[in-house]
Amino acid sequence: MGNGDIRTLADAAATFEETGCAAVSIGRGALSNPFLFRQLSSWAECGEPGPDPTFEERLDLMSAHFHGLVSRRGERLACFQFRKLIKWYSYAIRPPKDLYHRLINLASVRLFDDTVAEIRASGPVSPLPGHFEPRVPVPSGPIDKW
Repeated sequence: MGNGDIRTLADAAATFEETGCAAVSIGRGALSNPFLFRQLSSWAECGEPGPDPTFEERLDLMSAHFHGLVSRRGERLACFQFRKLIKWYSYAIRPPKDLYHRLINLASVRLFDDTVAEIRASGPVSPLPGHFEPRVPVPSGPIDKW
């Protein structure tokens, strides 16, 4: 099993080639690109990453993630927990700044749903990244700084 900062298809391919491993383990790389699993599956089946995730797919996944947390943890804890994840989703969704700030101060399901509806209506503020290089912090030395 190959492990260690696999964030993109290129990282996975390099790990397979360099180590000869049979599988790779994905951790932080999935935070800003949860579609990495779909891309890896398509790549394994047909040699191509498949289509880029759409803006709607990204919003749908974020919404399903949040509502799944609500059903398991309740509204209050889900809102607190999801605040940590908004930054990761925002790398790809690219919401307008005022709507992003609303989400990082999330306090209710209604606020989340209303904000996501506004994000859908306004669209991303810059082009979607497609098969992008996620901004995942990686230690450059001993991990005592983490």
